[in-house]
Amino acid sequence: WISRRTLWTSGLALVALRSVAGLGARPHRDLAPPATPPAASPPPLMSAARTAAPAPIAATGDDLPPVGDNLEPKVTSSDVPAGWADGRVLAALSTCFVDELTDRPCRIAVDVRAGAIASATVEPFDGADNLVIATTLDEPAAPVAPPDLAAWFAADQLITVSRDLTASPEDAITVGAVVDACVQGRLVGQPVAGPDGPRTLALWWTASVFPPVDHAAYAALDVAAGPGFGPADAPVTVVAFLDLADAWGFSAKALAAWHAVRARFPDDVRVVVKLCPFTAERAEIAEALHAAHAQGGLAAMLARVTAAPAPCTRDDLVAHASALGLDAARLAADLERRAFRDAVARDQAHMAAMAIDALPAALVNGRRVSGALPAETCIDVVAQALGLPT
Repeated sequence: WISRRTLWTSGLALVALRSVAGLGARPHRDLAPPATPPAASPPPLMSAARTAAPAPIAATGDDLPPVGDNLEPKVTSSDVPAGWADGRVLAALSTCFVDELTDRPCRIAVDVRAGAIASATVEPFDGADNLVIATTLDEPAAPVAPPDLAAWFAADQLITVSRDLTASPEDAITVGAVVDACVQGRLVGQPVAGPDGPRTLALWWTASVFPPVDHAAYAALDVAAGPGFGPADAPVTVVAFLDLADAWGFSAKALAAWHAVRARFPDDVRVVVKLCPFTAERAEIAEALHAAHAQGGLAAMLARVTAAPAPCTRDDLVAHASALGLDAARLAADLERRAFRDAVARDQAHMAAMAIDALPAALVNGRRVSGALPAETCIDVVAQALGLPT
């Protein structure tokens, strides 16, 4: 859900949007959230993770509480035809996260004309009058002027939402206006199935429940083995599951946090990288990284790929190999013959076996960590694994 992978920071670390386009929303008969958890929906592709400090380690040392949580959008209606279950409406609204919509729905009145949503109106909801400032993800962040928000959303751009109004009070906007800008930019114009006429949607976000880590499968499949950094006999192994070709850089942020952990504990932590592209188009980047690893250039190629402003093409990857002093012709040949397709498939099989359905994610000595969390939080998790105070 983001999967896909717009990002808001009113307590939420990362949400993304685009790759949910193929997922299906499951309509419910009521507009309000059900009293009991709804039936399982298709899994999110990216991770929305809160930045709370990790919970204390369980006394057994086995089933440690997970760190982070996945929030996924729910879109329901009593009058949505079956054809709407192709996920386009859900994908469009997966950018609309604000704390005010966590487990509390807002209603959106839409009008369908000629097979598309011609107009949409967000009805008042609790907290809609709260003030925030929308900013870009750039460093330093820049405010997005309220009149520009709808176009920003329409262009699949990511933002953060700040509750601190002191830096740019003239750019303050209500939460309701932010959601409305998202709806106007992302929902209006969406092709939909079914007859013309008015319909009402309900949108809210809810936390998905992490399944327990299968420690037996973790050991049997040797999930902790693979390309990485740090001593092979380190007492803590971080297995980082990443899709480094995502357009918003969430996995790159997660990798940077684990590098910060390695810098803090250079002798005590090994980081194993699992390259898990969600689409076939991204598989070549993962294969190129395995090819670079075969030449001893994983770290340098990772740095190049994560620093690139856009997903790398094959020409980019070969050029990176050449610039790094690797055998570029060999890497190009490896890509042409899909030499490392099985290595990527193995990474993805490990991700599936560990019941990971949102990236980035990690296992710290088998303890689940979800989302691109701040380096400080990751350091705390590893310090707990080492038995150190946090």
